[in-house]
Formats: sequence, C-alpha cells, structure tokens
Amino acid sequence: MISLLFIGMFSFVSSFTVSHITTREILRYNYEEYVSQLKSISKNNSLVKFDTTIRVRTIPSIKDLSSNTLSNLWYNSNDYERFRIHYSLTRKYNSI
Repeated sequence: MISLLFIGMFSFVSSFTVSHITTREILRYNYEEYVSQLKSISKNNSLVKFDTTIRVRTIPSIKDLSSNTLSNLWYNSNDYERFRIHYSLTRKYNSI
C-alpha cells in the first residue's frame, strides 16, 4: 500500500516537473523570438538618432562658487514677489 503511494507521488512529481520545464522553455523561446523581432523593427523605424560625439560639462561644487555666483543662481525675495504678482495677474485672466 505504501509502495503504491510512493509510486503515485513519484509519477505526479515527475510529470509536473517535465511539463513545467517544457512549458518554461517553450515560453522562453517564444518570448526571445518576439523580443528579437521587436528590436529589428524598432531599429529600422526609429525616429531617435544619437550623436556620435559625447560632450561633458563639469559642474563645480558649491564650495568652489563665490557668494556673488550663488546669489545669482538662487531666487531671492524680490524674485518671489515678482512670481506672486505675475501669478495673481495671470490667474485672474485665465479663470474665465
């Protein structure tokens, strides 16, 4: 009786494993074929073109900047006041 139970469990596990591995490999192959077809299509019809030259712009550290340069980079209270006034004027006319 126990040997029949072991044979049944073994047959279930082996059939499940074989079907799982087979299905996985078939799906993987189909997916790789699909991706390769998409890559070939997208390379030929792409509207994006990249330049062959690379340009690098170094950004200095904040420690290397002078106080005058920092004040020109950041907004001050006068700038915020101008933003507020501009927003209040444009909002009034855009609300219609």
